[in-house]
Amino acid sequence: MPKATKRKKEKEADFKKAKLKLGKGKKAASNATDTSFKARSIALPSQKSLTRALALATDDAPSSSTPTTGAGLGLDDVLVRTRHPNSHVRNEAIGQLRQVLTAGVSLGVPMGERHGEVAKVVSGIGSLISDEEQSVRRALHDFVGWYLSRLPPLALSAYLPTLTLQISSGLSHIFPAIRLDTCRLVLLLLESGADIVGPWPAKPPSTSSLVGSAGVFDGLRLAAGLGEDKASAGYRLDGKGKLVILRTIRGFIHRALEPAEKKGEESSFGTWSLTDLEADDWSLGNYSWALEWKQPAPAEEGDGAAAELESTYAVLHSLLLNTFMESAPAAFASPADETALALCAESTALARLFAAALLGEYAPADPAPTRARVGEFLKRMAGYFPFSGSETHFALSLDYARLATLLAPAAPPLVQKKGGWRARVRAVEAAWSAMKGGNKANAAALAAAAEWAAEALAPTDALDALQPQSYVALLPIVWELVLRPEADMLEALCSAALKQPGSGAKRRATDALLTRVVRVHEDAFAPEPLFVPLASPARGLVAQWIGATPRTLWELGTRDAPATRALLQFLLELSPARRAFEAPYSLVSADAVAGIPGKLGPFFHLQHATRGAVAGPWTALSAPEQRLALDAARVWAQEDSSGRLAGAVVRAVTGPGAPAWARAYWERESV
Repeated sequence: MPKATKRKKEKEADFKKAKLKLGKGKKAASNATDTSFKARSIALPSQKSLTRALALATDDAPSSSTPTTGAGLGLDDVLVRTRHPNSHVRNEAIGQLRQVLTAGVSLGVPMGERHGEVAKVVSGIGSLISDEEQSVRRALHDFVGWYLSRLPPLALSAYLPTLTLQISSGLSHIFPAIRLDTCRLVLLLLESGADIVGPWPAKPPSTSSLVGSAGVFDGLRLAAGLGEDKASAGYRLDGKGKLVILRTIRGFIHRALEPAEKKGEESSFGTWSLTDLEADDWSLGNYSWALEWKQPAPAEEGDGAAAELESTYAVLHSLLLNTFMESAPAAFASPADETALALCAESTALARLFAAALLGEYAPADPAPTRARVGEFLKRMAGYFPFSGSETHFALSLDYARLATLLAPAAPPLVQKKGGWRARVRAVEAAWSAMKGGNKANAAALAAAAEWAAEALAPTDALDALQPQSYVALLPIVWELVLRPEADMLEALCSAALKQPGSGAKRRATDALLTRVVRVHEDAFAPEPLFVPLASPARGLVAQWIGATPRTLWELGTRDAPATRALLQFLLELSPARRAFEAPYSLVSADAVAGIPGKLGPFFHLQHATRGAVAGPWTALSAPEQRLALDAARVWAQEDSSGRLAGAVVRAVTGPGAPAWARAYWERESV
């Protein structure tokens, strides 16, 4: 056959349809894959749901002690749905999980106490932390917040290692959105009280027994772009994303440094320490202005906590400084950018947190690098200080003042070779000289902080007056400045106290601090370098405040029993019958206490010109405060030549409404 004919037939064959013979199937291609299979049974997708529905309709229904959803799904069934390929099903499963847990509580078993329930829930939701669907992650956050608020405090502790490993995986995820949502979950866990911090910083990550907790903080550093991962370092966070990460890091470090305060111990951050200074508990009696005036002991060589904190601050310092510098122009412009302002506040709060720890309880062997970093940050803030406007601006000013006082040198221990006021004054002056000599670099910042604090205590404009919570937060800094000679803060503090109503929350906090000032000043062996110069105007203001104490007791009434008890105890200590105050050094002068007996009488009983006999606030006090008031009246009655105080007390203990024991107690004590 000629070649041309052969080629023509081959081309035509490509387009010819093969004729099938009768009873024969299509011939399989040479490269075909056999997809046939054989099965012994057939499984329908809806078979399990159908069986469950039939069981609910018959006597084979599950036990009434097993919690289920409205559709009859148990806990195990719902957790299986959290791994479903469809994101809508996973989102729906989170809502069903809440239904199952609520149903368990309605059956009489408290949340978290059903056997194996918490372990199953933690294991089931772990995979959802890194879910690629944002709606699923947000639903998970809502569920975790709801679940943690109902769990017993220690129910989650045994399962935290499993949870923290899943969180570490989410923090190092390739997608930035998942990393940010995991940061939000970490912050949620910290706010709920879950101990995901572990032994950090006491044990560095390499030696930590809780590898998961160490991994959480490493993940936060990676999320902030501080790791060695090129993908993480190359990704530039926007303002809101950086704000989420900084808030989470601050929450983590704050929780790591919190255990000493939780146990009721006094924190020795910096050079002052306070106990139970809570802004929501407005009681003078609850303010324990105890001071541990001592230089922070340097950490011993090999101290893991100090070394870990110092290295962490060294890594974060550049991020905090750059964040503040980049955000400050927009934050302090008019109008202010709220995100930029929040970034400035978070970076400053983190710097203050590290400074308080590393210049106090966790002081390294060489604090110079830390002081240099804090000083650099303070210089960047100085151009915008003082900050005025909102509560956030006040918090920034407060942090600036805290950083300035932390950088100020601590007072050396007072050395008194002899007893008496003169020896103490010489020791205080020597301590002041040492403090002034070591504060040249920080003198301007400390002076600016003192000027701002004085204006904040008693502003000229009523609109600038601080809220009670902000006012109480300012008082520890005022106490620190009172102990420094270059900052004349006592005069401003006394002026503020005399302008405040006796029953107000601010006055109660101010009275607590002034009570502490007087006690330290009059203590011949107090370690604090506190002495008010003889020519200082503050002496006259302190005398006015002492003389107004009976009126404060009257205005306070029964509003705050601890505050009343504290002031009565203070009056008892001030009595000339109990101790002698040496003039002219003592703050308690004879003129200051001369009018106290006459002013104290109406607290017990008042003879009004038109209303006649009126019972004083003493009648409505509880028995312990009444006894303390009678003790104070007994010692001050000895200084009352007119006998008015004793007469008022007699009318109070014998009048209507007086307790049965009061008369016998007063007569016995007066013998």
